[in-house]
Amino acid sequence: MVSFGEYIRDLRKKKGLTQRELAKKVEIDFTYLSKIENGIRDDSGKPMLPSKEKIGRLAKELGEDADEMLLLAEKTTQTVENWMKSKTFQEFYRAARSHGLTEEDWKQLADIVKKRKKK
Repeated sequence: MVSFGEYIRDLRKKKGLTQRELAKKVEIDFTYLSKIENGIRDDSGKPMLPSKEKIGRLAKELGEDADEMLLLAEKTTQTVENWMKSKTFQEFYRAARSHGLTEEDWKQLADIVKKRKKK
């Protein structure tokens, strides 16, 4: 799986933008963008990731879905936060948790949703 930084770098290059150009558009320092793209970690050992707001700006400039980028950065999206408030989602989550679903189980559930969407 590609990291958030690698994803940003690939999109930036596809758009033909330099780090300086993208950083200026998103209003961040280009050295910070470089650290993000190269997976530099902070003092606690976590990858450097921009705020939700900055990820939203990156998504807009790169023509990508902000929710997808937030998920890749392992940040909660507004969509997910709204789902979490849903009684149906909460019931589903509790049922899944109580049954100890494995990563393979989650993959199978995702496949079911993908197939259903195609119909």
